[in-house]
Amino acid sequence: FAVDYNKDGKHDIWNDEGDVFASIANYLRSLGWKADEGWGLPVTAPAGIDASLIDIKVTKPVSEWKKLGVKPAAGKSLPAAHVDASLIRVGEGADSALFLVTHNFKALLQWNRSRFFATAVGTLSERIDQ
Repeated sequence: FAVDYNKDGKHDIWNDEGDVFASIANYLRSLGWKADEGWGLPVTAPAGIDASLIDIKVTKPVSEWKKLGVKPAAGKSLPAAHVDASLIRVGEGADSALFLVTHNFKALLQWNRSRFFATAVGTLSERIDQ
């Protein structure tokens, strides 16, 4: 999956940042990453939401989650209404947080099964993009 982004004849994923990020993008694309779709975002849900819906296996269009009362955290906006997403919990107990995640989050989980890893990579990618 290594990419010679700077076209110097080497696939240098250890010392060349361009090659590193292009290689990561190439790998994620192979896992089904959709460039036009975000990974997810922190959200809130009404206290009475059916707990069985908080499951990565439950996928609904964002428009349906919105009807159920799922709202973005401050300063964020929900993805397009037609995008399919799952409502998940990252962490446990009082330290857990709700996220509305897309197919791209699931691609990150194929790279590393940790939800902490996937949310960290997603959050970091947003900060790099700013």
